[in-house]
Parts: sequence; structure tokens; C-alpha cells
Amino acid sequence: MKTKKKIIIECKDITQKQFSNLLIELNLICKQWRPYATLELKAPNIKKILKLGTTKPRSIHSLEEF
Repeated sequence: MKTKKKIIIECKDITQKQFSNLLIELNLICKQWRPYATLELKAPNIKKILKLGTTKPRSIHSLEEF
């Protein structure tokens, strides 16, 4: 039986933008590691941050209509 391992990252003196970028990058690592291990991220508002950070922006053509 495999044991669970835990990593704790504490961020000090980090802006909200930097924190959001860190979570998005860690999420990319989790996706790349899926074949090898099940990784889980826990953070405040992580679902919202990942949703806003991984959606594609609207195309330039749709912006020109306004």
C-alpha cells in the first residue's frame, strides 16, 4: 500500500497576481503528473482562480464587433 505524502507551501510577501500564477503553474504540474500520481491542490478560492486563469480569452474578431 502506498502512503500519502504532503507538501505545505507558505507564501509571504506575495501579491494576489503572483499567488494566482503560482496556483495555475502548480495545476499544470498536477495535470502532467496524472499518469504517475494523483496530486491534489488545496487553496482558498482555487476553483475560481483556475477557472479564470485557464479560460481562453475572446478572439480579437469578437471584440471588434463592439
